[in-house]
Amino acid sequence: MMSFYHNFFRSESMRRRVIDLLICAILPFIASLLLIYETFDYPETFLHNDADLYAAMNRSTDMAAYMEHAHEILDGRMRKEPFYRAPLYSFFLAAVFIFSEKILAIALLQSVLFAATAFLVFETTRLFFGRGAGFLSVSLILLSGFFQFWVIIPHTAVLEAFLSSLSLYALSLLVCEFRKSDAVLAGASLAVLCLVRPNFLAVAPIVLLGIFIMKGGDGESLKKIIGNAVLSASAGFLVLSPVLLWNNIHSDSFVLLSTNGAPTWLSANSADSVVENFIYPKGGPMKFYSTEFWLHQFRKALAFCKNREYPQNVSFYVFRHFSLMLKMQVIGFGMIFASFVASAVYFFPMMRRVWHIYAFSFLFIATIVLFFVIGRFRITILPALIVPSAGFIYCFFRDLRSRKCSSRLLPPLAVATAFFLFSEPWVEADLPDYWLNTARTAFARGDIGRYRYCLAVVIDKANKNSKSAGRRILLEYAAASALLMDFKESDSILRRTEFNDRDEFVKKSADEIDALKKGGLREITRKALDGGSGGVITELIRMKMALDLQCPDKDDPASRSSCN
Repeated sequence: MMSFYHNFFRSESMRRRVIDLLICAILPFIASLLLIYETFDYPETFLHNDADLYAAMNRSTDMAAYMEHAHEILDGRMRKEPFYRAPLYSFFLAAVFIFSEKILAIALLQSVLFAATAFLVFETTRLFFGRGAGFLSVSLILLSGFFQFWVIIPHTAVLEAFLSSLSLYALSLLVCEFRKSDAVLAGASLAVLCLVRPNFLAVAPIVLLGIFIMKGGDGESLKKIIGNAVLSASAGFLVLSPVLLWNNIHSDSFVLLSTNGAPTWLSANSADSVVENFIYPKGGPMKFYSTEFWLHQFRKALAFCKNREYPQNVSFYVFRHFSLMLKMQVIGFGMIFASFVASAVYFFPMMRRVWHIYAFSFLFIATIVLFFVIGRFRITILPALIVPSAGFIYCFFRDLRSRKCSSRLLPPLAVATAFFLFSEPWVEADLPDYWLNTARTAFARGDIGRYRYCLAVVIDKANKNSKSAGRRILLEYAAASALLMDFKESDSILRRTEFNDRDEFVKKSADEIDALKKGGLREITRKALDGGSGGVITELIRMKMALDLQCPDKDDPASRSSCN
């Protein structure tokens, strides 16, 4: 025991490792706790409520789908069919729900994963570029608010980032040490990553095969290469086999990890697909060999490089508007990606040593561009982008101070500047409909003050929106929503807008307005069941029913006051 004490506390290297752990893991964890504290009462997080309430309020979101699946797992109600989504996050939530049904419990555990991600990124960066670059990589993570805000959202993003950082670290150990344990860790971690993000099935075999081939060129014995390859493949197959068995026992055709590949491909590559966000397509898929298909891929690739965060389910910009923590985290995706591309130029002379980082990153980016509309999927690969980015920034300024290789510094600097300007860091994807989601959620919770504030933002942004059709829908929603609280407010909203077709709008909405005035919930429910109402009224029914559940005695002034 005394020997362990002496080695642990008296060893200079061990003391440094403890300091590294404290700085690189504890600081990100504390930052996440501060964000949780700040957003504890935010409408779209429901951190202070239970998971059932969150799912009930957001049935159309991925978050609700994952939670519903998690409850099915816990209750033994798993449907006898292949997994539609990669199943790991649902099982992750089910494990959390064993101990707590609170959204707060999910956020706290994801804070631990966020901190572990930061430490793994530090370790990988230190391995190739030194301790100073490792600390810089953690700084980039701490300043990337668009990454950290996913800690408070019950979605796969933080788990994906953690597993991708673990996989990259395992691959880096395999490149540097090439031990049997490294081969097993690399195969197993990549397989677990595939269980939450299946398109790594196209990345893992190529990167692993490349490492084994490169090791042959480095003089490793053929026996060791084959042995490690078998260990890596076996570890990966063992991890994937339960899901493979389940899917194919309950399917007439062969299924890998999930069945959403075809629908996702159609969403991303149909004739009416958009680059910035997910839609349910009405048209058929574009032909693979058509010019339009490849132009669409090019547009998606360009969108990937942009600094803006395209919202899916939730909007980073809406959260940042209310969060001091997120306002202080100023690093955007554009800067990190620009540094990543520049690092490939800067580190080209040592590419044989770090090529697996770029292969891991660019292959995954290719699958995102092909299979996904651009959104939060960039978070998954962010740890891999930060590793060489931090190395580049650190080495660049080190060489600049020492005035060495000045001619070598110009090309990567030019590339970084060009990509950063191309990313348009001054442009945000902060659209009115995302504020409308927040307004709806606040209303459903009975948070009328925040509802009115968000509605005012919706109207302001709708007035600035050049797409009149989209603006009309937003205004109709805003005015109709206001009717649920105050009939006079609807007229006030219309008067504050620059809506030119006010008479046409009032005529179009007359049935819904009359129903609200005369029949209330019963009448608009009947109209919805009869098919006489559109999506706006259907949403209002859901919102009003949710509010009724929270405020059953809202006719009582005291009860209404406490609800609001």
